[in-house]
Amino acid sequence: MTTMAPTRKLTLDDIADLRAYERERESFRAQMIEVKRRRRVALGTLITIMFENRDTMRLQIQEMVRVEINEQHAAGLTRDDVTAAVHYLTFNFTPEQMNAFEAGPATVECSQPNYLEASALSDSTKTEPLTDLLP
Repeated sequence: MTTMAPTRKLTLDDIADLRAYERERESFRAQMIEVKRRRRVALGTLITIMFENRDTMRLQIQEMVRVEINEQHAAGLTRDDVTAAVHYLTFNFTPEQMNAFEAGPATVECSQPNYLEASALSDSTKTEPLTDLLP
């Protein structure tokens, strides 16, 4: 039987100050771009799913901190025609669901009546969240 690995949440201590981040940014971003490529799944033409982990979330936070020191970015956030395009979902797997996910093929599906889409996960995409969940 598979057990899920405990994950440590990001804390403020995990976020590098801007100068420290600038020193590591090029190599960290390059590494995370490759990780995110393996974790990204297109669900039809309108939705992309990303299986985030601590490192990918840290990248997001570090890049937001870096960009938000520019006043133009703040001005762009106040436009009336812009809406949030990122939504986060959390899935809490039971041990039985983890076993099934690990053992067999996996598919992500959208069952909204106006957007019925499904996409099978490749082996490499399926491996990524398993590395986060398995001990």
